[in-house]
Amino acid sequence: MGIRTTYTPGTFSWIDLTTNDTTRAQAFYGSLLGWSTDGAIARLGDDAVAGITTRPAPPTPHWRSYVSVADVEATMVRAQALGATVVDRRLGLLRDPQGALLGLRQPGGADRVNDPGCLCMNELVAPDLPAARRFYEQLFGWTTADVDFGLLGAGAFVLNDGRPNGSMLPARNGDAAYWRACFTVEPMAAALERVTELGGAVISGPGEIGDGSHAVVRDAQGIVISLFDGDTDD
Repeated sequence: MGIRTTYTPGTFSWIDLTTNDTTRAQAFYGSLLGWSTDGAIARLGDDAVAGITTRPAPPTPHWRSYVSVADVEATMVRAQALGATVVDRRLGLLRDPQGALLGLRQPGGADRVNDPGCLCMNELVAPDLPAARRFYEQLFGWTTADVDFGLLGAGAFVLNDGRPNGSMLPARNGDAAYWRACFTVEPMAAALERVTELGGAVISGPGEIGDGSHAVVRDAQGIVISLFDGDTDD
């Protein structure tokens, strides 16, 4: 099992969904991924795996990805020097130079990752990949490596301290930059069928990527996420 008690700085450690319809979100992800909810915490069994929070009227529902850091304030200062914008200092939220929203967190995070029903990857979709790679390598000390994602295009894997930590993909059709949450499912065919039954839609895939199958979908509120069925880290 992908149980986690600590996160190395630079590692994605948490995600939360901000929406004005938590009931609809809980129903979709509960049915698709097997989550239950305890207040604002989504759980798989007893393990906290994500947050689902309500806002009176957010511009659009969205997932927020968080990176573990040793010092949120110091990282924000460094991010601003590299061209990022602080959105909410209290919550550790910033926008990178291309506008992708990202959170910083210290300490803690999800109790479990990578297993079916859990976060397994965070994917940056960006119009200017070389610039994105430079920004995040300088901000977090990440290493990025060229990779061909097939139908998704030429992108990069993200490594933190030598371990897989995410990916970067080219934006298409004029899409703005954003970080996309990717969840492990098993099996893929049944998960995609369930997405459509729950009011979502399949955008692309499934296609082979790395050691498994990958698809991009919209949930019932129109939020774009990814699904992966294959080998992940323990």
